[in-house]
Amino acid sequence: MSPAKQTSEESSLTTIREAIALADKSHETLSALAKAKNESDVANAIVSTDISYIKSDISEIKDSLKTIRDDFVTHSEFLAFRDKLQEQIRPIKNIVYGLVGGILLAVLAGVLSLVIK
Repeated sequence: MSPAKQTSEESSLTTIREAIALADKSHETLSALAKAKNESDVANAIVSTDISYIKSDISEIKDSLKTIRDDFVTHSEFLAFRDKLQEQIRPIKNIVYGLVGGILLAVLAGVLSLVIK
């Protein structure tokens, strides 16, 4: 064989080997990309599931807050009710103070009458 023909064949073999190596690298890259895509798809599915659970939890919390608002009164409602109740109790309070004052006055008068005699 002539040296030019041998060099040409070696050059062709080298080119073929480089093409095969490039194809192997491309296949490895493609496999890695496919694996990464699958992992990404799984991660996206997990995240979307988590988001749906979070949304349902938030709606439950909102419903609970609505129920709590119905069970409790606001500060201004409480103050208005307290003032109304105090107005209703005021006459009873005055009667009780008067009776206690009268009893104490009678006791004091009895003690004074014992001391004076």
